[in-house]
Amino acid sequence: MAEHNEARIVGYLTADPIIRDEKSTDEDGTERLEYAKCYLHVETVRRSVQACTMSRYSNILVFYDVSEASGNEWKMKLLKKIRSLKKGDVVSIKGVVVIQNTMQSRRCKHCGKIITNPTTMAFVYPIDLIKLTSYSHLIDQKAGENALNYKDDEKAKAVMRNNAIYGLAEANRRLIENYYEFSNTVTLLGYV
Repeated sequence: MAEHNEARIVGYLTADPIIRDEKSTDEDGTERLEYAKCYLHVETVRRSVQACTMSRYSNILVFYDVSEASGNEWKMKLLKKIRSLKKGDVVSIKGVVVIQNTMQSRRCKHCGKIITNPTTMAFVYPIDLIKLTSYSHLIDQKAGENALNYKDDEKAKAVMRNNAIYGLAEANRRLIENYYEFSNTVTLLGYV
């Protein structure tokens, strides 16, 4: 399936996975998962190109959906893996690049009219996912460190915010140190 359109990414989750479940209840009262949609935001590092002065990091959207009615045991196992992830987990994902045409709507802030424009959305659809390690201790622990020593809520929030930024910087440093050479690989075959 993914021979001609394969993506391999290594990075950490910048937030907990967003999972939306659609459930139904059978006649006997048993609750059943009809459908689940999962969204993951994975921070990856990319090689620097001399002419490119943009950021070294890319936040890649990973989207996964599954229906229990499909009866596909493998897909349900992958859903279980995704449910076990949390912010800061380092994952290796093999998937396919999906480029989808869609319509984007927004409201004009001046007149209130809804404006709809065609747009293109790109994401990685996972085939397999492996949790390698976790940086959550860097992100979460640093965020709360020493914040309780302040009686002033605003000062505590500022300390938490600064520590969270430090934790993300440390996670990015470790991402470069450990996964720089193979964090993103994409193979696309086609014609122009």
